[in-house]
Order: sequence, then structure tokens, then C-alpha cells
Amino acid sequence: MTETTKIEKPDLTPEKKQRLEKLKEQRAEKVTMTDRISRGFDRIALLQQDGESKQKISQQIVEDCDARSLYWMETVLSSLIATFGLLQNSVAVIIGAMLIAPLLRPIQGMAFGLAEAKSRFFWRSMRLMLWSVFWSVLVAYIVAMFVPIQTDTPEILARTQPNLFDLFIAIFSGIVALLSLGYSRLSASVAGVAMAASLMPPLSVVGIEMAFGRFDLAWGSLLLFTTNLVAILFVGVVVLFLFGFQPHREDSRRALSRFGVLTLVVATLCVPLFSSLMSIRERAETQQLSQQMMEETLEKLIPDAELTRLQVMERREGFTRLEGEIRLPERVALFQEVVEQVTDQIAQRLGGEVDLDLDIVRTASLSSQAEADRPDRRVAQSVSEMMALHAPTATIISAKPSYDGSQGVLTVVYTTPITAPLTPEQQRKIEQETRIVAQAPSWEFAWVALSQGQLESPQTDIEYEERYAQVKAKLDSALKPVLPVGTEVTALTVEWADEAPKAAVEAQESISAREEAPSYVPVTKPVVTIGFDVWAPEGADLAAMREAITVMQERFPEETVFVRYRVFRFETR
Repeated sequence: MTETTKIEKPDLTPEKKQRLEKLKEQRAEKVTMTDRISRGFDRIALLQQDGESKQKISQQIVEDCDARSLYWMETVLSSLIATFGLLQNSVAVIIGAMLIAPLLRPIQGMAFGLAEAKSRFFWRSMRLMLWSVFWSVLVAYIVAMFVPIQTDTPEILARTQPNLFDLFIAIFSGIVALLSLGYSRLSASVAGVAMAASLMPPLSVVGIEMAFGRFDLAWGSLLLFTTNLVAILFVGVVVLFLFGFQPHREDSRRALSRFGVLTLVVATLCVPLFSSLMSIRERAETQQLSQQMMEETLEKLIPDAELTRLQVMERREGFTRLEGEIRLPERVALFQEVVEQVTDQIAQRLGGEVDLDLDIVRTASLSSQAEADRPDRRVAQSVSEMMALHAPTATIISAKPSYDGSQGVLTVVYTTPITAPLTPEQQRKIEQETRIVAQAPSWEFAWVALSQGQLESPQTDIEYEERYAQVKAKLDSALKPVLPVGTEVTALTVEWADEAPKAAVEAQESISAREEAPSYVPVTKPVVTIGFDVWAPEGADLAAMREAITVMQERFPEETVFVRYRVFRFETR
């Protein structure tokens, strides 16, 4: 008789029992979470495909990721075509490269690997994509190395500054591309063009800029490519989920976590892209503001000038570099003070240093012989020639003829260096020879010497001419009776401002000190600054003129008047 011995398991301690219960709960919770994720994938399959359609899609994606010789030929050829199109700035050639670019295929394979949690297929597609990137960049680099002119075209520069809009373009074009897998009505070729527009040209730009040695631009284009790749991959996974593709039940949590990482990467890329978009907006606003200020200033000072181009070349904190082009008729001059004034105004509005580089393009006007023979045209042309002959240091700002059919007046606005003013003898000589050459003996001349202060005057041309005439009349009535014989007043300038220029204040204080009279009054009203040159014989007494100036200042009750003048002595024979 055999005796059976029963072995009893030792009783578990309370701690071990508690640990065992926790493991059971975690396993049950894990099973529950997996079921929830699987049911979630089922719920989002809003574009559910039947089994046959899904099998066809899977087979197509797998076949497209087969790296055959034809695939590499398409990659190299599309890179070559895109590179030459970018270097030639030809949109049509770039579109030709888009038509044959095969870069959509490995992206579809990567998306399929993520959606089905097929890690091996995902990495296989990833390797195909990386090799495609390498060969595309290398081909563009080699081509650009042998280009004789290394210049960035607009099509190249357009792909070196990615922004948030590029991300949206990639997302929406990706939706079209992936939807074409399940719906034959969507042309696969159209989807391929949409993808190539976001992938192959940026890769070619990377190679081109590396060959040119501009690695910052190459990095910008690489960022554009990476952004579009990640965005398209994200959309591809979502569309496959909508088609009903999903991982096996035990892989569902892993697939969801990987998709979460991809979503986080897309969100992270939005940060620099948004910053770039704000930078582009700031550059656009800067360019618009600068162009507006430039056009307003030129219209006021040099109406014949035309701003044809103004571009922000560099914009960073506290500094802006602008390049532009101005077209000017041959007879019109642009002097440095105008450029400096515009630069200072733009710098004040932008709150930083501004570097303005302008190209001046001279233009010639064509007219008929009858038009050229008009008296006003002949006089304006002749005075320009006589000024160049007898006053080479003078610069004509404008020569406006006013002709009524019988006689006319030519208003000459000019500027001269302070050391070489236009003398009355020069003016009379120019007027006399102009009348002879232009065959216009009855023409009269009005000379207006333009100063820097007038450039800052806010008045329009009509307002300025009216105010100028008023001031000139008051000055003539005040000075003509008291000027010594042979003394002449020339180069009258009139300036208006809300506050007095420092030079005008110093000049007025100097006059007050010489006269030992308290004629200087603090500025509490709008300011008029009058400037002129006095040509007087040696020994002529100008004391009466100074007294007349003080009396004239009282004839401006609503304004504060400053007077500054220069005295030039000459010997009489």
C-alpha cells in the first residue's frame, strides 16, 4: 500500500498577496486600455475601405518602396531638372522636375509603417528616404559647383525662409496625395505634383547653397524640407487611420505612442515657423513703410524722381539695410541731403540704425521736333545748359516754365555749396544768354535758392510758393529803401517749422548782441526762418539794413521770425 504525501503551499504573506493583486490589476488595466485604443481606431475610420481595397493600397505602397533602378533614375533626373530650373529662375522647368519626382513613395511607406506598427517596414522606407535625400542634394551640389555665375535667383531665395504657411501647404497637399490611394478619381499624378512642390526643390536648394558657401540659406531650405516631410508623414498616418488601417491589438499602444511623438514633433516645428512668419511680416511692414516715406519725400522735393524698387535686405534688432533704385531725368539732380533726410526719417520710425543704398538710373525723354521747339521747353533746356557753363557748382532741383502763349516766367529752384553762392552777375549772365539761345527775349526769371531747411518744410509746392511770395514782398519793402547803392540781396530762402533751428537761434542772438537790443524773443509760436545773401561794396554801411530787419520781424504777428544772412564784399571800380 502506497502512502501519498500531500505537499501544501506555504501561505503567502500579506505583502506578497498585495503585490500579486496589483500585478493582476495592472494586467487587467493594460488589457482594458488596449481594448479602448483598438476601439478608438475603429471609431475614427470614417473613410473605411473594404478588405480588397485595403489590400490593394498595402500592395501598392510596398511595391512603390522597392528601390529599383527606375526609382533612382527618377530621383537623379528630377534633381537635375529642379537644379537647372532654380538656377535659371524658371518656374516651368521646376514644374517639370515636380512631375517625375518619386519622393512621395518612401513617405507613404513610412506612414504605412507607423499606422500598422510595422517597425521593419518603417525603417526600410526611412532608409530609402535618407538615400534619396543624399543623392538629390549631391546632384544639386555637383551641378552648382560648375556654374560660372553663383547668384541666388528669386526661386532659390523663396525656399530658404520657411514659415507657417509652408507647413499648411504641405498638410493640405499631403491630404490630397494620400486620399488618392483609396479614390481613383483623384489623379495620382496631381498628388505627385503637390508633393514634389514641397520636397524636391528645397533639396536642390540645399545642394546649391552649400556649393555657393551660403550655409545659413542651405540650413533654411533644409528646415523647409524637414518641416514638409514631417507634416506630410503626419497627414499620411491620419489618412491611413481614416481608411481603417490599424496595428494589431497588442501593438496598438506602441503605435499610439509613436503617433504622439510625431504629433509633438509637428507642434515643435510650428514654433520656429511661426517666428519666421512674424519676421517676414515685419520685413513686409518695414518695406511698405520705407517705400511710402520715400515716395512722399521724393514727391515733395523731386517730383520728377520715380522710385522703381525698394527692398529690405536685412532686418534685425536695431538695424535695417535697404536697397533701392530711383529713376531720374538727366537734367534733374539728387543731392545727398535728400537721401540723408529720408534715411533719418525711416530710422526714427523704425527705432534703429538704417543703411540706405540707392542706385540712380538716368532716363532720357523722347519728344517730337514740334514739342521740343515750344518756347517753354527751349527756355528750360537752355537755362540748364547755361547753368552748367557759368555756374558748374550749382545744382538745378527744378526749372518750371509758366507760358501763356506770348511771354513766360521760368522759376529756377537750385542749390549751391555755401562757399560758392550764385552771384547776381552770374544770374544776369545766365538770363541774358538763355534768352538769346532760346530765342525768348521777353522771358523773365525767378531764382529760388533751396536750403536744407526747405527740404524739411511740410508745405506743398503751392503753399510754399504763396508764402515765399509774401515773405519776399515784405523783405523787399523793408530793405530796398535802406540798402546802400550797389548792394543787392540774393539767394532768398524761407523755412517753416514748429521749433527754431539751432543755427537760426544762434544767428538771432548774435544779431541781438551786436545791436545791444533785446530783439530776441523765446519761441512760443510757429517759426519762420528767413535767409539771404547780401552783396555790398567795400565800405558800405549796413546798419540801416539791420534796423530794417528788426522792424520787418514785427510784421509777422502770428509767427516768430528768425533772420540769417551772409555778407559778401566786393571792390568797385
